[in-house]
Amino acid sequence: MRFSYSKKERCCRALFDQCQVICADSGTFEAALAALKVGFRVTRTGWNGKGMYLMLQKPEETSKMTLPFIFIKTVDDQLVPWVASQTDLLAEDWVVLPVSIEDD
Repeated sequence: MRFSYSKKERCCRALFDQCQVICADSGTFEAALAALKVGFRVTRTGWNGKGMYLMLQKPEETSKMTLPFIFIKTVDDQLVPWVASQTDLLAEDWVVLPVSIEDD
């Protein structure tokens, strides 16, 4: 059986593959930030909680926020603004997570 993917799905997959290669090669916050900027979720293997990740939120016209910001999904499924620690910035265990097409 052969599956047909939309152009958006193919582009998303290609970007994910590229981000995975960059993060796999370095695992740095710089690579994770690049992945965030194109719409992917990122996490650290060193974080204790399961299911935690970061995403970049870009404000919409109706948003009270006027600039993009990074938020974290916590272990208890809360979404809160995130500020990097020194440890996070210098860590080399960052991983890019896939974003489903429905997340757009």
